[in-house]
Amino acid sequence: MPDGQLLCVVGPSGREGTVTVDGTPVTCVPDRLAVVFQDYGRSLSPRLTVRDNIAIARALV
Repeated sequence: MPDGQLLCVVGPSGREGTVTVDGTPVTCVPDRLAVVFQDYGRSLSPRLTVRDNIAIARALV
């Protein structure tokens, strides 16, 4: 994936599957990746736009 692009993996809770990066299964949050949990009240700021919430997450990576 080229630098400067964003990829989002979304799926229903409770499903089984595998997420890989460069062919390696993801078993923890690797460098340069972020996780947003379903309880958005703890991970997103309601005072910010979607774009601004994403910008904060990208700045932390």
